[in-house]
Amino acid sequence: MKDTVRWNVELARSRTAADVGRAIRDRAALQDRVRRFFERFDVLALPTVQVVPFPVELDWVHEIDGVEMTNYLEWMRSCTDITMTGCPAASVPAGRTPDGLPVGVQLVAPPGRDLLLLQVAHAFDGDGWLLPRWPLS
Repeated sequence: MKDTVRWNVELARSRTAADVGRAIRDRAALQDRVRRFFERFDVLALPTVQVVPFPVELDWVHEIDGVEMTNYLEWMRSCTDITMTGCPAASVPAGRTPDGLPVGVQLVAPPGRDLLLLQVAHAFDGDGWLLPRWPLS
């Protein structure tokens, strides 16, 4: 079993009922903030992850812009946080770095608006590109 899987299991075993209760409350508060956001906006666009593709030899990124990532989930927090909202999300290509590495944008729609999400994602991807294909800096 991978060390990261062991870490997840150990972390789950260490949680108390009070921890779970706080997590449920926090998730409900996040979902309420997101609901209010979508009263004003149709779709949220954000980076898929906080880093460009890293060497395959690394299990995960341990530091971003001088900030230590204490576990393997932190470098992809924009994905894990969106998962907690219960909103449909899709990642689509958004260009390349000056070194030619691909980067993506994560599109998020309100709960139950999966068709809207797919329509917007299609506009960004394939023949419907809305974003330039030049390197991002």
